[in-house]
Amino acid sequence: MVEVVNIVVGKTQLSLAPELGGAIAGLACQNKAILRPWNGVDCKDPFTLASNILVPFSNRISGGGFVWDEVFYEIEPNLNDEACPIHGDGFQRSWEVKQKTLDSVTLQLNNGHIGPFIYRAEQLFRLQEDSLKINFKLINLGSEALPFGFGFHPWFPRNKQTKLQFEASHVWLEDEQYLPKELIKVSNGSHWDYSSAKMLPAQWLNNAWLGWQGEAKITQGSAFKSVTISASSNLNCAIVHSVDENSDFFCFEPVSHAVDAHNLPNLPGLKILKPGQSINADIKFLWEL
Repeated sequence: MVEVVNIVVGKTQLSLAPELGGAIAGLACQNKAILRPWNGVDCKDPFTLASNILVPFSNRISGGGFVWDEVFYEIEPNLNDEACPIHGDGFQRSWEVKQKTLDSVTLQLNNGHIGPFIYRAEQLFRLQEDSLKINFKLINLGSEALPFGFGFHPWFPRNKQTKLQFEASHVWLEDEQYLPKELIKVSNGSHWDYSSAKMLPAQWLNNAWLGWQGEAKITQGSAFKSVTISASSNLNCAIVHSVDENSDFFCFEPVSHAVDAHNLPNLPGLKILKPGQSINADIKFLWEL
């Protein structure tokens, strides 16, 4: 039986599943979902939860690893159905509850380790009736400097009334392996332009937008809560994933770097952390009562 940690502030409830990757299991206000709720049953698939933490990198790393400072660092795939390692290992490990108050919970991961990355991570969840803020901290516990990445992977409910709005300068097109193949500028009014609220496409969408301005609005109908997302400036890449028009969810992921940044020129968005160095990031969800 998985332990779920609940916090209730007014008419808002946050549910956390520390054992399942330090994930959010549910976030709702006035009995309306803000994040797609976990079914409470499927413990083997972390992507059935409401939100995952991505550390020490986001999305895929191709080629079995990466070269840094003239050394090749191998990273094996961490999911059976994936050819590449994906999203680090933080979402696959059990986190511990370090502290809990009436309106906050601190989760800590002390044994993060995938490929060459050895680290500690912490999430501080602060709940108010109209908002949730998550402060994230990552510390390099290894013996060498390495390029780290991080991010958040929330899953939002979707129906025919769901609309998305955000601003970004560029978008990566993906190839058949879900890896970046071409970076293009976002033109006003184009298929890739979400500067005005619009419906998600009927077809597959799985792209990384660069130069994200740090705020996004998800407008829902009466079934779910509309929400505004804001994030710290080091989370300036937004990955949007949507299966098709019949899907009951989509993802808007504020992350630090593009897909496969470890194998892109100049390691865009990655942060070099020396042993003992740390980095912080935060995300906030805001809704109307």
